[in-house]
Amino acid sequence: MANNKSQSPEPREPKYPSSFPDSYPGSYPETLAGGDIAKDLLRLWFVVMEKLWLVGSILLVVVALAAIYVSTSPKMYEATATVQVEEQDQSAIKPNQALHDEQRGQELMNTIVEKFQSRPLCVLVLAQAGTIPSNMVDQISFIAKLDDADSEGMPSDLTNSGVADGGVIGASNAVLNPLLSANTNLASTTNLVTGTNLSVGTNGGAGVLAGSTNLTVMDALKLVAAMEKNLKVKLRRNTRLIDISVRDRNPETAARLANAMVECYLTQDFNIKSTTGHSQSEFFQAEYNRLVKKLQTSEQALQDYREQVGTIELQSMDNSSANPQLDEIQEYKRQLTTAQAQMIQLKSAYDESLKMGTNVDELLAYTQISSDPQVQMIQTAVAQKQADLLQLKQLYREKNPKYILAVNTLDGLKKQLHTTVLDIRSRIQESFRLPYENALNSQTGLEKELARVQTKSLDLSQKAIHYNLLAREVASDQAMFDSVLERLKETAVSAELAPVNISMVEAAYPPEKPSSPKVLLILIAAVVFGLGAGVFLVMAMDKFNTSLRTVDAAEEFLQVPVLGAIPRLEFDHKDFHKNLVSANQEAHSAEVELFRTLRASVTMLGKDQERRSFLFTSSFPKEGKTFVSCNFAASIAQQGLRTIVFDFDLRRPRVESFFTGQSRHIPGVSDILTGKSKLSEVVQNHPQVGNLFWVGAGTLLPNPSEILSQGGYKKLLEQALKEYDRVIIDTSPLHPVKDVLLVANDVSTVIVMVDGSKTARKAVAKTLSWLQNINAPLAGVVLNLLPRKRKGQGYYYYEYYGYSYGKYGHDEKSAKSKARA
Repeated sequence: MANNKSQSPEPREPKYPSSFPDSYPGSYPETLAGGDIAKDLLRLWFVVMEKLWLVGSILLVVVALAAIYVSTSPKMYEATATVQVEEQDQSAIKPNQALHDEQRGQELMNTIVEKFQSRPLCVLVLAQAGTIPSNMVDQISFIAKLDDADSEGMPSDLTNSGVADGGVIGASNAVLNPLLSANTNLASTTNLVTGTNLSVGTNGGAGVLAGSTNLTVMDALKLVAAMEKNLKVKLRRNTRLIDISVRDRNPETAARLANAMVECYLTQDFNIKSTTGHSQSEFFQAEYNRLVKKLQTSEQALQDYREQVGTIELQSMDNSSANPQLDEIQEYKRQLTTAQAQMIQLKSAYDESLKMGTNVDELLAYTQISSDPQVQMIQTAVAQKQADLLQLKQLYREKNPKYILAVNTLDGLKKQLHTTVLDIRSRIQESFRLPYENALNSQTGLEKELARVQTKSLDLSQKAIHYNLLAREVASDQAMFDSVLERLKETAVSAELAPVNISMVEAAYPPEKPSSPKVLLILIAAVVFGLGAGVFLVMAMDKFNTSLRTVDAAEEFLQVPVLGAIPRLEFDHKDFHKNLVSANQEAHSAEVELFRTLRASVTMLGKDQERRSFLFTSSFPKEGKTFVSCNFAASIAQQGLRTIVFDFDLRRPRVESFFTGQSRHIPGVSDILTGKSKLSEVVQNHPQVGNLFWVGAGTLLPNPSEILSQGGYKKLLEQALKEYDRVIIDTSPLHPVKDVLLVANDVSTVIVMVDGSKTARKAVAKTLSWLQNINAPLAGVVLNLLPRKRKGQGYYYYEYYGYSYGKYGHDEKSAKSKARA
């Protein structure tokens, strides 16, 4: 049938024309970026409800796996013994120890925890319990360090993985379980590796392994590894209590081993402290005797060097903060720097004076010469004589005695000025030479004195280095001697005072309930994980689903109105009489209301006189074009309008089978277009809806596109509009073939069907783009086959702009509840 759909192919991204730059199909408006939390949550809820069967399936699988795990896992019992660590006050023998107690306390507790988990202690416990023979303890402790080594390097007998099936062993009651009665003769314990029951004698005495020749070293290692795996030591936070827990299938064995861990640790710790205390006393006494001799030798060497160097120089060495040689060197350096700066200045002035030549005019340019009173007086006299000579030159000739006298007098003054200027220059040069030479001599003397002082200081430093080495050696030996002497005294005192005292606060008792598997916790975790995995999978599937399943999403993405939203309707597809929902359902049923809503949406697009012909198309086959177009036609016919349905899908026609249940290809549209029949000869009247008529596709043609391109369909449409009030055209999908583009411009309204559960949004956008490129009268889209959820006797589906069509039909329970309210 028309509403049985198949998966449509995923189209490529369409290239939209430049004529739709701002609102072409597939563009996201800016308002979508902000999002609507309520809509998103509502959509997510519907997505999960749609795939609720998948979430439930995953939940059932996970819970079933958890149940299988719980039922197959062995029951393990955990017994816990608690010890208290009491640290003795060491302030009496170590006054400064209180400053380090807080830091040392946490480290000490962690050390004890690690010692409880050590492999040698586990080996000792199993040996005391008789599970491992005592002659294997040393061998196992050595091999335990080679766990990470390559097994190929081990002896061949170590690769035997078999474990002895059992044995009879005896163990000390005080060590194994002080809670058991001393009169108990036999207790059952469980092998930690294979679960084999071992009989343990508890009547006292040392344990004797029966059949120990069958227990290999590898078997013993497996026992130790199992003991380590089932042992847990935990420090209680902000306390000095440590819990030692042992897990085993036998509760009595778990309690016995937990208590044995504490007893063996106390014994081992006491032996270690006794041996360590004696060794420390001997070591510190020997170190004390050695340091006494070394301190005497270093002090004597220092005294001999003092006598060799002298008391005065040693006082200078000892007073390092006020070294006179260093101060003297610094003073000489400061004076030398000042002398060098002064010498450079004087040398520059002296060199500048040497640059003075013998030209009087150039020398008079120097301020020192031109400002001299004698030079100024001679210059005044020369100026006066020059003025007189100018007057005489106007009165007398050059050979006149007065004129000659004036010239001679002027020449004499100029010679006197020349001599005077040269004398002043000599005096200036001499005044710069003497200070320069004095400064140079002073600098040379300071350099020699500085070199002498530095040499003396260097010699003294060499002596100070050797002296300081000897002094530091004496100080180091003295500090080491004092430290060893103090530790020797402390060792003697602390030998009688244990720094740490460990006592059992609560012994381990056989537990009544198993500690694992934790059934409730595992089932809760399975339910949470199953629900989370199911919801995550549904969300992932929804993330990669590109179909348009809501009205809001369709309008936001396509930028065209959604004329209707039709859920997936359920009825007997084999009975073709039920295909026409508008004629076979009750007038107030939800199915009928769907097409009334679609009819109302199309009516609001414009005047009835302008919209008389309607074309239904889609992107791919099986999106419900025939089903919706025929029911839409029936809805219009029920208004009293003569309505005719044409099947323009000349390749895969569906209208005939929709109305008759058969595909006999009776004469129809193709026969009219080829001139074989007339409209009045092929039109069919629906038996149930009086104003509804239909015309099938007719005889199948090999070239339907060529027939449509000839334009004969226009005359058919004109004739139909004259004889009928409304014309409905069911056409082929647009992606497989483009026959629709030949007809779309000759109708008043084009409606695109969209499978809301499968068709990709980009494919729909491509379809709309093709229609808009030819300026087809596109009215909008209809979302078909939307997911739905049944409740009562009606149906619910996605809300449309916040207004739900709600529930149609009759629900007695709902009516009764409203009546009570």
